[in-house]
Amino acid sequence: MSNLSARLPHALDPLSSDEICCAAKIVRGAYNPGAGIRFETIVLEEPVRQGLDVHWNEGIVERRAFVAAYDMLTGELFEAIVSLNREEVESWTPRPGARPRIGPNDFLLAERIAIKDPRFVSALNRRGIGDMSLVCVDPWSTGNFGYPSEKHGRLIQTFAWVRARPFDNQYAHPVEGWR
Repeated sequence: MSNLSARLPHALDPLSSDEICCAAKIVRGAYNPGAGIRFETIVLEEPVRQGLDVHWNEGIVERRAFVAAYDMLTGELFEAIVSLNREEVESWTPRPGARPRIGPNDFLLAERIAIKDPRFVSALNRRGIGDMSLVCVDPWSTGNFGYPSEKHGRLIQTFAWVRARPFDNQYAHPVEGWR
């Protein structure tokens, strides 16, 4: 293996963690949507395959990232192509009406919101559940069914479970059947 091929990624290699961080930094620098920005997807934007091996063998590796980002506060979704070589956003395209997927951070946020909601806590208390450390809220993406109230949001439904004691199986006791 030559030194050249040992140094350079192949143009079709997945993005490294450094490249993913770089793409996010470039987007934040070019389009600062504020604290609400979330990156839904950052992956390799595959180059045109014709002549790819020739360019790679000559040490020319143009690396681009496809980025889907959204503003958590407004729900606006954007798609970008980012040149990692030139450290610039080549294109920035709003996708009105499209919604990003619901990711792990959204699920964790939904769980925190549910656990702190006074109506939820009150309903648990009516079932004799007072220790919130025993409660598990399992969020699931539900999709959109066309109701007017769903028009501008992403929906997460939660299922609630309660442990009988610490370290109990959190899925053994659904709240709806508790005592």
